[in-house]
Amino acid sequence: TIVELRLYKNVTFAMASVVNFLNTLGFMATNFLVALFLQQHLGYTPLQAAWMLMPSAVLVGTMSVVTGRLSDIAPPKFLVLVGLVLVAVCLFRFSSITAWTSVGMLTFWLTLRGFARAFIMAPLNAASMAALHESEIRMGAGLRGFGRGLASASSVALAATWLQGRHATQVQFLSQDQSLAVFGRDELVQHLVLTFERLGDVGQMANRKALAMPNTFIHQEAALHSYHETFAMIGALTVLAILPALWMGTRAKADEPDAGSTSAVPTD
Repeated sequence: TIVELRLYKNVTFAMASVVNFLNTLGFMATNFLVALFLQQHLGYTPLQAAWMLMPSAVLVGTMSVVTGRLSDIAPPKFLVLVGLVLVAVCLFRFSSITAWTSVGMLTFWLTLRGFARAFIMAPLNAASMAALHESEIRMGAGLRGFGRGLASASSVALAATWLQGRHATQVQFLSQDQSLAVFGRDELVQHLVLTFERLGDVGQMANRKALAMPNTFIHQEAALHSYHETFAMIGALTVLAILPALWMGTRAKADEPDAGSTSAVPTD
């Protein structure tokens, strides 16, 4: 057979695959959202946004060596659970960021997320591969890579779709709230007209700018709320990944293949 789907009958491998998919989905979606937020709301260039994400990537690569060693000493499931909890905490912290959040705070939470993800990747790989027999490892590695690729490909599309949908909903809600506060809106527009007239705009130009400003404020506020809800949604997916991580069982014996099972990899 080309793809040995019977490997998913192994509970540890199946649960590790689910965790792998959700973790990769959340990681790639968060990178996309953070880069987009930095550019749209903080005025960063694409290069500056990439530099903000670099410490996290470097820490993941460095710490993966350490956590790989730890997975030989401590139970991999324990390390994965620690990593998932820390990642969830970071994501829920992202759900409260604003345009006034300092660069240092953003860098701290991004770096902590990279540190936490290192506790997931290597131990998760070790747990999933240790659960398979020697003849199944190559097929298991291929299925694991397929799941990671599928999550990476769909993460940005799902995050962008959810973000856009929440933005449209928030604009509608805030517009309704604005329509209920007519007197407050009229007073704001009057102050804005005076402000624009003092800046040199006269007549209809000042009125048009003043009328457009509340709508601009609504879209900015709606965008911020949509980011908060999207980060919270990704955090909820990470918390959901804790459940299959708890079901990851013990290591299988690599030298005793199951009776009646067929190897997906031909042997010489």
